Amino acid sequence: MRLLLPCGLVLALSCAVTRSVTAMPKHMKISKGDADVLRYALSLEHIEAAFYNWVASTDMFSAFPAAAQQYVPLIQAHENAHVKLLTSVLGPQAGPACTNYPFEQLVTDYASFLSLALTFENLGVSAYDFAIKARARACKVFERGY
Repeated sequence: MRLLLPCGLVLALSCAVTRSVTAMPKHMKISKGDADVLRYALSLEHIEAAFYNWVASTDMFSAFPAAAQQYVPLIQAHENAHVKLLTSVLGPQAGPACTNYPFEQLVTDYASFLSLALTFENLGVSAYDFAIKARARACKVFERGY
């Protein structure tokens, strides 16, 4: 099975939301260009997952508002599912994850948590948006033959 973006990205995102990660085929056949895009996405998802994993384990988390204490674990689970999904799709092409993030230097309270969370979310959305648009333009050029 060949994974193409944006269809492949839509498939991956749809599966992350609607299906179990374990239902995804293991080690799909992926082109180099698609693998590069997915590895970049995986890098961003690793950062987000590490961030939410870290914040949920801190003492300051108990001082967060009740709504944040309710939703952070849900976001944490989603980010970890994204990592699992992209790692599964990429298989051996996934590469190692960076694990040394200095979140404690950036987040000292709820306000700084929100600021960094917003930065990560905006970065991720922008990266996916750019990848989808770039891939769509490339597909149109290829289909036109120039």
